Amino acid sequence: MLALFIRTFIFQTAYVDGSSMYPTFEDGELLIVKKYENIIKHPKYTRGEIIIFSPPIKGNKKLYIKRIIGLPGDKISIEGGKLYINDKLLNEPYIENDLYTEAIHLAGPHAISEDELFVVGDNRHPGGSIDSRTFGEVPFKNVVGKVSYRIFPLTKIRHFDSYNEKDGA
Repeated sequence: MLALFIRTFIFQTAYVDGSSMYPTFEDGELLIVKKYENIIKHPKYTRGEIIIFSPPIKGNKKLYIKRIIGLPGDKISIEGGKLYINDKLLNEPYIENDLYTEAIHLAGPHAISEDELFVVGDNRHPGGSIDSRTFGEVPFKNVVGKVSYRIFPLTKIRHFDSYNEKDGA
């Protein structure tokens, strides 16, 4: 009973399925997702945090993992393969070799709505990530939780509770 309570309201585990968050996460890694913040209060999100969510795609039953890039009120644009937030270049040390970011369906500057997030995978290779550039913003209500730890493989255990722009995650 206690385990069910913890999994439902406090934490849950999630496996990385695919390469959309490479190089930060690789296929098969096991994560701990912090859920309680979304349940006990209106959630606060920070640019750079990594979340697990249900994408706003009809008929989709799969959870996605992506990095928060845009917050409510932000203006997002992609110019010359680079992401801009409120007309300022976003420092993204977590993407591989300064890859070109495709705009996909994002045409021109785009304002992020209240109670929604703009999320992008770290894998910027063409076709490397299906994210807000494809399906639009993610409503707060679709967020399951924030990635807190990588616990497998054991050689890569790491805490992800807060974003550090210097090391990228």
